[in-house]
This record gives sequence, C-alpha cells and structure tokens, in this order.
Amino acid sequence: MSWKLKEIEALRSLVGVYRLPRGCWAVFNVKDRAIPEEEKIFLPEGIEYSWAILMPGEFPKLRGDRMAGVDNADDAAVRIESQKNPLGLKHRAHKHQPDWKRTKAVAGQEWPLSKKGKRLDVPPASPGDLWIECMRSLEELFEGLGIRVPSSEKLLEGKTTEETFLLLQKSLKVRTKK
Repeated sequence: MSWKLKEIEALRSLVGVYRLPRGCWAVFNVKDRAIPEEEKIFLPEGIEYSWAILMPGEFPKLRGDRMAGVDNADDAAVRIESQKNPLGLKHRAHKHQPDWKRTKAVAGQEWPLSKKGKRLDVPPASPGDLWIECMRSLEELFEGLGIRVPSSEKLLEGKTTEETFLLLQKSLKVRTKK
C-alpha cells in the first residue's frame, strides 16, 4: 500500500516546526530511506514520518519532552505488541497519547509526558489521513489541557523550518545572557 510519490511530495510541504499556544511546539518530519522488501510489511506507507508535540521550552531538533504525537518509527512497545501476537498487525504506525499521571513542571505549570506508543488499528491510507491523525492528537492534548486548539490557518502561519527555529533560539539565548 505504498503512498504515491505525488502524495509524499505534497506531505513534504508540511515538514517543519510549528508554533503552538503557550510556548509549545510541534515538529513534523518525513524521512526517505530505502525500505528492504522484508520490512515493507512494517512500513506500508513507503516512508518514515513523525509528528511530535513538545512541551514549552524544549528544542524540537533534540525532540525534547514529548507530550503526544504520531509516527511510524521503530517503537519498543509496538514491537513487543507484535511479538506477542505473531498473526496480528505488523505495521509500525502508532500514536503517543498524553500521560496525565506523569507530568513535568515548566515555568510553574504541569505538562503531561507522552505514554508509550500504541499501534493504530490501521496505518494511514494516505498522507491526508496521516495529517488528520496528527491534528487529532493535537486536539486531544490541547482539549485535555484546556487550551484552545489553533485553526489550520493559524497552525500553518506559525510554521518554520528547523534551521530557522534553531537560529531564533540561538539569538534569544545570546540576548538573554547579556
């Protein structure tokens, strides 16, 4: 069920770092790699992707403390789930939901850490389905925090590249040290 090249190219336009309310960030990445024939059952999309929603004050490039997200990277919890049921699902598409029992204080406010990955019932059938799943994870997290979810337009307005984001952070560090 590999996604079409044209669809993947459209998905690449969404790669970047997204500014979210209350100083949170989200990072979306798409990685190309040659997928050996024996691994195609695990990565039916034909690419690797990750959407990570980070708590405030973290560096997206370093992934920071993730609160929620969606990805299809190799995940220990998903791999163990596969091993327990050899006849069951094999794909790696999974979701990290917020763990409201494990939190971290940032600037006096408690933020949830993410739970281990839980496999999606089916991998996203298209990049559009993946993006819907990413937005769903954002909505679930922000609703749980009582924060208004940004509209798609607002989300895309706050998008930048990782390089631009890191330059911005570097300039802010220099200014605050003086």
